[in-house]
Amino acid sequence: MPRPSKATAALRQNIRQATVSRVNFGDQLKRENAQLKNQIQILETEANLKREEFREVQEKVTLLGQEIEELHYEIEVWQEKVKQTVTELDECRMEMQLMKKNQEEKNTIAENDRKTQEELHLNEISKKDQFISSLELKMNDIVLQTPSRGMKLKAYDKLQTQEARDEQCQRVLQAICRFVQQHNLDQFATELQFDFRHRRIVARHRNLNRKLTLSIAFP
Repeated sequence: MPRPSKATAALRQNIRQATVSRVNFGDQLKRENAQLKNQIQILETEANLKREEFREVQEKVTLLGQEIEELHYEIEVWQEKVKQTVTELDECRMEMQLMKKNQEEKNTIAENDRKTQEELHLNEISKKDQFISSLELKMNDIVLQTPSRGMKLKAYDKLQTQEARDEQCQRVLQAICRFVQQHNLDQFATELQFDFRHRRIVARHRNLNRKLTLSIAFP
């Protein structure tokens, strides 16, 4: 059998090397393909985990959105309550101011009434004092103008007889009655009683509706 030529030998060598290279390249591709599959599986697992995490986050976001809506509703409710409370406080404040103003007016009216009553009371006291002073002065004038002065009677209880006492008292009483009519004393008193034994006059005041006892200074 003839020896192959150098060219043929070189060609065969190249074919063997190419075959070996192709086999090696195929093995390398298989290895790389297996690695890629592993990486793909890892990435898919990670992606699934991320999707699960995203789903959980999405659910949390949804729940948070619902809670936020509920909080917004509660905030609106509380805002309405606050507005109502502020309105009620304003009404209470206005009512208190009105009550305070009414109370001040009542206090002013009561103070004015009290002052008026005090003035009326003082006027009544003044009238009473004037009435007493007037009666005392006028009754003293009456006694001085009666016939008893001319008889020098120091006290009616020293008279000797009841008849004489009655006679003198009657004369004094007549003189007093004339003086009462002359000076219109009946406009101050509805009743005048004369007690000459104890030297006093009891007068019932028309306005005060009470009796006033007045002393008489006999001559």
